[in-house]
Amino acid sequence: MALSFENTDLSGRSFSGSDLREASFHRCRLDRVDFSDVDLSLGRITQCEGVGALFHRAKLVGVRFHGLWQSFQDGPMVAGSILAKCDFDGADLSNALLAGVDLTESNLANTVLRGTDFRGTKSELPSNVALKDAKLSKVNLSGVIADSSTVWPLEVDGARFVFDKP
Repeated sequence: MALSFENTDLSGRSFSGSDLREASFHRCRLDRVDFSDVDLSLGRITQCEGVGALFHRAKLVGVRFHGLWQSFQDGPMVAGSILAKCDFDGADLSNALLAGVDLTESNLANTVLRGTDFRGTKSELPSNVALKDAKLSKVNLSGVIADSSTVWPLEVDGARFVFDKP
């Protein structure tokens, strides 16, 4: 049976190395949660908040992130998170705020990136919070679905994009 967390503050908790396939996180606080080497395949992370979560080498195949990162007040912040070498193949990252996130060598193939913000330009952040562009070094962006509201970092090399037709 898959784990389910709802309305829970998991700040500082370590799930490192855990098998969390099909786990559900709904309206949870995820500050500095360690998801390193975790298998979250087919899981759901919805309406959560979290700063500095660590997803290094996590397996995130088919994870649903729908409705996340819409604003500082309403969705999670993953600024400063490390999502290097993660597999997001087919995940829905619509409206995600991914500014300042290290996605080095991650697979974003076939992800839905409608309205995703890789630069922090659309977010309503306190004046003392500064975000850098997401790091997209050696990231697979083949077959992504994006639209005119997607905000890309200034440097993206070798990507192939599929945009919605008007």
